[in-house]
Amino acid sequence: MKLATAVISSAAAIAAPGVFEVEGTKFELTHVYARKAPSTFEKSEESLYILAVDRALAPEVRTDESAVRELVWDKQLNGIELEFRGDSVSWMLKTSAAGGSVSGSRSPNPYKLQITATRVKGRIEMNERENSHAKYYVAFDIDAAIERFVEPPPPSAADTAAAIR
Repeated sequence: MKLATAVISSAAAIAAPGVFEVEGTKFELTHVYARKAPSTFEKSEESLYILAVDRALAPEVRTDESAVRELVWDKQLNGIELEFRGDSVSWMLKTSAAGGSVSGSRSPNPYKLQITATRVKGRIEMNERENSHAKYYVAFDIDAAIERFVEPPPPSAADTAAAIR
C-alpha cells in the first residue's frame, strides 16, 4: 500500500453540517474536505475530490483510500466522496448502511461549484430516493481549502535493502 501525503492548509476542513440519509438511516455530515489528486480513471489527469463525512479525519487518513475503507467497514465512518473530472462527476457512498457498494456518475456535472486554485465553494445535493439499489439523499455546503496530493518519493537503495532483510 502506497501512502499518499497532502499539503495541508489550516482551513482544509470546515464544520459544515449536512444531511446524509441512506435506507432511512440519517447521519449528520460535519466535515468536508477537498483535495486534488490523480484521477481514479486516468492517472495522468488530476481530479478534484470532495469528501463529506460524519467525523473529523486526520490528513493521513482522509488521503488514504484503504484507511477510509477500513473505517467504513468498522462502522466508524459515514459519508460520500465525489470525484470531479472534466465536465463529469462520479461518487461513492462511504457507509455500511447501504448494504453494499453504491456509486454513480453524471455527465455533464450538475453542480455549480466555485473552484479556484486553492478553494472550493458551493452546494452538493442529490436525491436518489428512487434509486433501485439503495435509496439515499445527500445535501451539504462546501467552503474548503483544496489540499494537494504529494507523490511519496521512491524508496532509496538503503530502504529497499532494509526491506529485503
